[in-house]
Amino acid sequence: MLIGLLRQLSKLPLSWIQATGALIGWIVYFFSPAYAARLRENLLQSGLCRDEQDFRRILHRNIAEAGKAGSELVAVWFRPVAASLRLVVRSSPVDVAEEAERRERGIIYLSPHLGCFELAALWLAQRRPMT
Repeated sequence: MLIGLLRQLSKLPLSWIQATGALIGWIVYFFSPAYAARLRENLLQSGLCRDEQDFRRILHRNIAEAGKAGSELVAVWFRPVAASLRLVVRSSPVDVAEEAERRERGIIYLSPHLGCFELAALWLAQRRPMT
């Protein structure tokens, strides 16, 4: 039943899925004091913030983006592959990988948690053999 619901939710426009994710990010932040404290502490330790206003701006963006990252999984996991691949908005630079392939070199892809790395792996698997 849950999988059926997620399949239906995956049909929503990505902007709606992301807006829902941003809301979920804020709900988790408010209802999980440990998560909220860890998020604030990590941001403080990052050294990215110039002042309190900058800290709040980055924190608020991070809260929403963390929720979006989770909600986007619905679109990737429960849409047909072709529909998921249409969500890719940029796929560069691939020239370095293509050059390594021309030289018959092995490639190790490291995917940080920036953007939707599940979609990146799906996109890549459609173009190259992966292990």
